[in-house]
Parts: sequence; structure tokens; C-alpha cells
Amino acid sequence: MPSGVRLPLRVHPPLPDGFVADPKNPKHWWRMDKARCASPTGRRNYSKASPPLCSSNCLPPPTALSALYKPSLRYAILGAGFAGLSVAWHLLKLSSDDSRICIDIYDDAGIGGGASGASGGLLHPYSPKAKLLWRGSECWRECLDLLIIANRAVEARASSNAPQDSFCSFKERIVWKRGIIRPASRKNVDILRESCYLELLDRSAAQYLVPDLCVPLDLAVYMPLDHISSGANALFLACNDLAECEEREIYLFKESITVSTNYQEYDAVVICLGAKVDKLPQLSGNLPLRTCRGVIAKLQLPSDLPGEYDHQRPSILSDAWLAFREPRSVLVGSTWDWNSKDYASSVSEEEASRAMEELMPKASAVYPPIRNWAFVEAQAGLRAMPPLTPYGSLPLLGCVDDILGESVKGRYWLVGGLGSRGLLYHGLVGKLTAQAVLSSNESVLPSEFTQWKSISNILVLLHLGEKLDFEDGIFEYNGSALVAMVGKNCFAIASDRRLGVNLQTVATDFQRIFKIHDKLYIGLSGLATDAQTMYQRLVFRHKLYQLREERDMKPQTFASLVSALLYEKRFGPYFCQPVIAGLGDDDVPFICTMDCLGAKELAKDFVVSGTASESLYGACESMYKPNMEPEELFETISQALLSSVDRDCLSGWGGHVLLVTPTEVQERTLKGRMD
Repeated sequence: MPSGVRLPLRVHPPLPDGFVADPKNPKHWWRMDKARCASPTGRRNYSKASPPLCSSNCLPPPTALSALYKPSLRYAILGAGFAGLSVAWHLLKLSSDDSRICIDIYDDAGIGGGASGASGGLLHPYSPKAKLLWRGSECWRECLDLLIIANRAVEARASSNAPQDSFCSFKERIVWKRGIIRPASRKNVDILRESCYLELLDRSAAQYLVPDLCVPLDLAVYMPLDHISSGANALFLACNDLAECEEREIYLFKESITVSTNYQEYDAVVICLGAKVDKLPQLSGNLPLRTCRGVIAKLQLPSDLPGEYDHQRPSILSDAWLAFREPRSVLVGSTWDWNSKDYASSVSEEEASRAMEELMPKASAVYPPIRNWAFVEAQAGLRAMPPLTPYGSLPLLGCVDDILGESVKGRYWLVGGLGSRGLLYHGLVGKLTAQAVLSSNESVLPSEFTQWKSISNILVLLHLGEKLDFEDGIFEYNGSALVAMVGKNCFAIASDRRLGVNLQTVATDFQRIFKIHDKLYIGLSGLATDAQTMYQRLVFRHKLYQLREERDMKPQTFASLVSALLYEKRFGPYFCQPVIAGLGDDDVPFICTMDCLGAKELAKDFVVSGTASESLYGACESMYKPNMEPEELFETISQALLSSVDRDCLSGWGGHVLLVTPTEVQERTLKGRMD
């Protein structure tokens, strides 16, 4: 057998415990540590493993064996998709030369059996608006490096005339250099000067690349990047080859997965389960993830019809993408079925029909000849979609010992939330996670990838609010009362001064109204810590606006900014409800409020927020009248505030009132009941 080639192993009884026979020469035994001959549950044997590829060399009889062959480090990886295999490869690559490590990969669906197997393979580091993603160039390069390594593994096997196995087709190349084209408009294109770049094409140039391409706005974006056809199986072969070269071990077990004491034998466990992470009771509901099922349709051009798609043409990216594999074969995707719990990769006839009804109009709008192609089959994958952050939708990385209640530091690690960009991110996140696991140091990971943990902790508090000391929810935890009222070319905004923890008073001079500029103010009720954080972000955004525009922001514009900021954090929201008041063009008053997701409520008389909202509504409705002069407005809002906080046990201790006119700002303090 040629050097570097291994055949799948089969168990040939009878053999001593801890050994299997070489399938070519039963006289040669392959050593497996005794702990490897049984699963963590004590039930597994190698006849159930699928199949137990390993990197050990043939060894002499057991009398010649010693503890030298026992692995010094053992890692378990849960999930055999792109992310899990990337972590495995980097663990093998980055571990020290003298370490003897063993990696066990667990996946009940096998290699690429989840969302990784339902991928169109359109590899690019750009958002739908053609903007470079956060660390997009680095992710693209790391991914490309792994794909090149995987491709070499396949080519090495093919050139060595090794027997075909069930893991990968040696005849199929991994990387095709064809590029991607997307019809676009100028406002959605950002010229980038990174190592991976865009080219802007007019209609004639775009249709030269892809005849019959529909370019409605006479502009297309061309991404001359690599387009891949597959990779998960080949990446496993690359891991196996690397393990053999480094005299290390890697195994794949096709078993159902749970996180329990079964994995205590490992030095670290890396969870790369994608959407299936929700099946683990210890993590279900504790991660800020949403599931989304996507269906991909495979089409073929009938043999009796002309119109083959030349292999040198780029694939097409639009509302529905078209990934051309062969001149007469194309994948079209993808549907978006949010919050689905269907983990199956198979697609029913009814679901396939619905997918075609959704995809074909979008695909034919950008490439009309696709109407002549016939449906062959469909496949689906369930993706775990991460929350939106200021840097975009980023994967979730980090140590999850606290969530799982693990006492040993650095044992359980998470790689999740790769969403629809798993192919792009898997190289970088696998490398970073391997570095963190080998060093048992979470600080190796960029903070942008681990900030989800603080969001997750707050979400747990929100969902389990009955276990806290407050009864009604996190918005009532500190207590508050806010009101803004409109007068004749003026406005007033007022708040109470109490900061509490439920019924316990912490401070009696707490600030809830903040100045943006002389004619614009914002009040923030809700969780006090979130209010402080949000105010700092708003001041930063407004200063950037001043530098760029050389003017102050209008109240309507500022309200849209606040709304967008809150909606951006919708999967891990700021627990505060803003009240915005300002003077706009011609000194016309503007007031509005919104919920924690940014849904605006505009008014021409008054708006209220906080735990005293109900009593404030009643007081304001009975006291308000239009076109009040500044002094009358101050008297009205003050009486409404004081009478309302007297009826709310979570707010009070006087009030703070700001009266704003076109020429001046008056700030006054009210004294009220202080009990």
C-alpha cells in the first residue's frame, strides 16, 4: 500500500482488549488506548464507529507496548461540519511538537451532515450590500488556506491510486476559480482596497461574462474570488493525513450527542453543533441564537436543450443565488424559514414545491434562461443565526463552563452561530478556538466574538425573572417616571429622581434626562445600567455626525438613530424605553417615545414612560391643553409628575424638569414626598 494511505479499519475478533487488526494483514495490530474501546457511556465498541479512521502506526504485539503511546492530551469535538473539522485541523497543527494528542469527533449525521452539507459554496467576504464584512479579508484567506489543504489531500489520494472510500470523491476538485457576479446599484457598492477586491462592471461587461444576465440598473459587482463545490469530506481527509504525519490520532464516531459527565475524560470539549446545539438541555435557551431552515434546489438542463453554462463563467448572487457546478447542473437557493425546528436534511415533495415557487421567480428575474432547467432534487439545512452586533452578525465563541456548571476551567468551549456564513468563518474561528483551547485562555479570542456572553446572561435574567427579587420584569427593577410635553414653540421634559432596587431606595438624585445639544434632550427609563450605556453610545454617534455634517442633529433624525440602535440590538436588547424631545425646523416642538426594540410612537401633546406610565397618562390627559406658554407648561408637567409618582412605589423623591424654548433652557428641581 502506498505511503500515506490508510484503509478503513475493521475489527477481527478475537483480539486482546485495546487492539484492532490491520485489514490487509491480520497479524499486525493497531493499538487503541483501552479508554478508546468504550464510549464515555460504557456502551460503544468500534463496530459502531463510522468508520474508525485513525492515525496510529502498526505496532508490535502488546508485550512490547509501553505508556509511551498513551495520548497526553485528549479532545472531543461535537459536530463534524466545517467548524468542527476546522477546530480539529488547527488543534493538530498548532499543538506542540512533543505533545501526543487524540481527537475524537462526534456527529450523529456524519461528516457535513448538517447545514455544512447544504451549502451552495459561494465563498465571498461581503454583505448583501457589497460591503466588506468585519475581518472579512482575514476570514476569506483562512478559509481559502484550509480549502487548498483539503484539495491537496484529495489530489494526493487520487494520484496514489488509493481505493475509493465513502468519505470523498477523488475525481471532484474542491476549488473552482470562477468568481461571483451580482447585479447591483451604485448606492449599494463600496469600493474596497483589500486583498480581496470588487470590480464594477457596466451592463455590457457583465453580459459578456454571463450572457442573458439581467442588469436592470446598468451596474454589476464582480467578485473574482474562488467558488468551491464541496469541502467537509476533503477537510476530514486532510485532518487524517496531518494526524498520521504528526503521529497523532483522530477518530470519527457517528453517535448521538449529549453534554454530560460522559466527557469528563477529555481535557477539553469543543461544541460545534450549529443549530443542533439547541438539543442540548444545558445550552437550550441560554444562547442568543435563532434557527432558520434553508432549502436548496438542484436543477439540470435537459439533454435535448441547448444553453449549457460555460464552466469559466461566474456564479450569480442575487435575491436567489445560482451556484453552477457543471455546464448542465446548478444549485439554486435559498429559502428562509425562521424559527424552524426541522433538523432533517431531506425535503418532502410539498416543501420542495413551496421552495421552487419561491426561488424560481427570483432566479429567473436575474437569469431568465433558468426557466428551461428542470428540478432534480432538494436538500435543506438548519442554520443557527447569531444576533446583530455593531460589527454585523458574528459567530459566538468562548468558554461555556459557567453555563454548563463545569468546575474545571477551560473544559467546554463553544463555536456557534455561524449562520449562513459558516463556509467563510470556519477557517478563522477554528484557528482562534484551537489557540484558546490549547492555552486554556479565553482572552485569546477577540472580544467581538465573546460579547454575546454578557447578552446571554441578561437574557437568562429576563426569561427567568421570577427567580429574581423583582416580580414584574427587568424594566421595573430600578423604577422610573418620565414625561415630555409640548407647548407653544417650547417643550418640557421631566423625570423623577429615585434610583431603587425594587422597593429599596439606592439614590435620590439619579439623572434620567440627558442633553444631546441645546435644543434636543433624551430621557431613558428602564434598567439604569443599560440607560447609561445607551447614552454614551448616542453621544458618540452624535459627535461623529457633528464632525461629518458640521451641524447639530435634528430631533427627527436623532429619533431615527435611536430607533435603529435599539433595533440593531433586538436579539440582546437594551432594557430601556427612551423619551425624546427637541425643537426642530422653525422651532416646532417634536416629542416621541419608543419601546426597547425601537418602535416609535409620535405624539403632538405628551408622551410618557417608566413604571409610573399609567398614572402619568391619566394626569396628563386631565391637565394638558394645547399652546401653553412656557410657565404654564412648567406648572402643568410638574403637577402631572408629582401626582403620578405619589401613586407609584417604585418612583418618586421629587422631580427634575427641563423647560426648553428657542432662546433658553430652564432647569428646575421639584420637591415631593420623600418616603
